[in-house]
Amino acid sequence: MQSYEYDVVVIGGGVTGVCAALAASGSGVKTLLLEKNQYLGGMATGGWVHSCLTFHSRLGYRIVDGIPQEIFDKLAAIGGTTGHVRDTVGVAYSVTPFDPDKYKFVLQSCLNDQGVDYLFDTFCTNLQMEGNRIKSVQCCSAHSRFEVKAPVFIDATGDGHVAFMAGNDFEMGRDGYAMPATLIFKVRNVNFKPILRYMWKHMDDFHDETRFDLLKSSPALGVSGFFRLWKMANLSVPRDRLLFYQTMHDDEVAINSTRVQDFNPHDPQSWKKALVNARMQMYEILDFIREWIPGFGFCRFTGEAPQLGIREVRRIIGRYMLSGEDVKLGRRFDDEIAFGGFPVDIHLPQGNGIETQHTGDEGFYGIPFRCLQPLKGSNLLVAGKCFSSKFEAHASARVQATVMAMGQAAGAAASVAVKKKTDPGELDVKDVREQILNLGGLLQPAGREDLP
Repeated sequence: MQSYEYDVVVIGGGVTGVCAALAASGSGVKTLLLEKNQYLGGMATGGWVHSCLTFHSRLGYRIVDGIPQEIFDKLAAIGGTTGHVRDTVGVAYSVTPFDPDKYKFVLQSCLNDQGVDYLFDTFCTNLQMEGNRIKSVQCCSAHSRFEVKAPVFIDATGDGHVAFMAGNDFEMGRDGYAMPATLIFKVRNVNFKPILRYMWKHMDDFHDETRFDLLKSSPALGVSGFFRLWKMANLSVPRDRLLFYQTMHDDEVAINSTRVQDFNPHDPQSWKKALVNARMQMYEILDFIREWIPGFGFCRFTGEAPQLGIREVRRIIGRYMLSGEDVKLGRRFDDEIAFGGFPVDIHLPQGNGIETQHTGDEGFYGIPFRCLQPLKGSNLLVAGKCFSSKFEAHASARVQATVMAMGQAAGAAASVAVKKKTDPGELDVKDVREQILNLGGLLQPAGREDLP
């Protein structure tokens, strides 16, 4: 078997993994990124998650910066995002809409410009362990098998695949049920004028935090509601509302309303049932919006996302598990390496509603470095959706900007560990925090930003 050696190996090329690889490489260590798909961005680009949440606290203070912002600056330069704008749904302070295909290109360009090695269509199939350390990851593609050795590895797979193979325990869901999956789809030829007229006339038919004062001026309209019409139509979809966001095209929206429950992402039979169910729901919703929703009467279906949107899989049990109480109280930590500012946003595993709760008086919370450290695999860091957290905390921290900040922190820590020739868990967190600051990351919220 062919063998390669690097300083840091990142497994998973979603937005978490790309930020981790850029942070490690930008800190001067030889880095390899492995991705199972034929593109970068994970759920953001493959799941058509239409907008990034959120670079700001609930009160508007900047809490994410550095590599994540640099990526969106480059995306804006090619017309792939409007930048940060106010969230008209009102759940978060800001959203950052993007074009998924341009996002893929920019993520790839960032790795090329940084000199990061990366591979597509590559799966991590096994680990070689020496005691409690990972010696190498064994990989395969369609036509080859090889291993990669490194002193530090980062699991950015989203489901803790590497950490699980290293022997770590995990949690998933609440009371045995994970949050439902969603297949996002898009339609064009949408007329927004009758939508806005209906919303202003029937304000009580929409999410109670909707920013009606921003609807007319927003370049990225988000709508959550039509509760009454949804109920009257008596859809079979186990949800209580229509949710959509305007894309980068003036007449197009991404519809985030399918809901697949009782889904086990580790069972291929469950995957088949989930995809069949999601597509049936998609066409049912398509008929509904054409018949019932103002402005959609002549809309044209333009496609379904390449990937089923997965909100949660494994949550690795690490040195510290961020709790729902931590998030709700806006707790700060001596070893925090990133911030989250999105509310607890639970799509009910059973039932058709959503549970939400805001994050502390100041609208943000800290994420400790210990949450990136699994109990097994002393030279492994875990970042992104699979980081060490309880169900409610994960329901806040799973969003893009937060996991990008986690990725940046993991890459920074990995580079420091390589240079000091030690494992990440043995580091003085002050050195990690210093490197995060060197990369432009934030360890204290920045000023309040007034957004369009």
